[in-house]
Amino acid sequence: MTELRLASDQPAPERALELLRVLSQPVRTKILRAMVNGQAMRVSDVAAAVGEAPNSVSYHLRQLERAGIARHADPAPGRDGRETWWVVPHWKGLSFDIAALRALPGGDAVLHAFDESEAESILDLFSLARSEAADRTGWPGIRADGPLLFTREEADALVEQLVGLINRATEISRGHGANQDSGLRRYDYRLAFLPAADGTEPAGPSR
Repeated sequence: MTELRLASDQPAPERALELLRVLSQPVRTKILRAMVNGQAMRVSDVAAAVGEAPNSVSYHLRQLERAGIARHADPAPGRDGRETWWVVPHWKGLSFDIAALRALPGGDAVLHAFDESEAESILDLFSLARSEAADRTGWPGIRADGPLLFTREEADALVEQLVGLINRATEISRGHGANQDSGLRRYDYRLAFLPAADGTEPAGPSR
């Protein structure tokens, strides 16, 4: 079984395909990442965070609502109630079996569209411009890639540790809620820990 693990829970293949179809639109993935901490946001706030027009953001939020990802929210006490507020209350990532999705009608096309959308966001995250911006802020960050050698048992153990670490980090982040303290800064991350695509192992050091 080929599996892409972004979270511990795995929905049925039909539900996973529905979610991927919705999230294959790049604007929607940007909206989801901007709202994943679970804080209620006005449409104008979301639009500013993702760099899109408010009417476009409203449309994509409705699509996320239809998929059960986003919903309308009541403004917090003292907040502007004249504008529509939205929240992504429970998103903790998505885990799915790639082979099972490919077996569904339209599965290949949805996976391809999702792959293309993710590639665009990964290029942005790993760009030199992002690294330079991080240097200017003085906040800590890391960008790393490279080959690693593991046994199957070691790889299984590390995957479990990584999932646990991400889940804990997500809980910490969501715990800040609507806190707009200037001591907070948003971090972006993408994680891939996968066996070599060609099934071969890197050559060992020469002797």
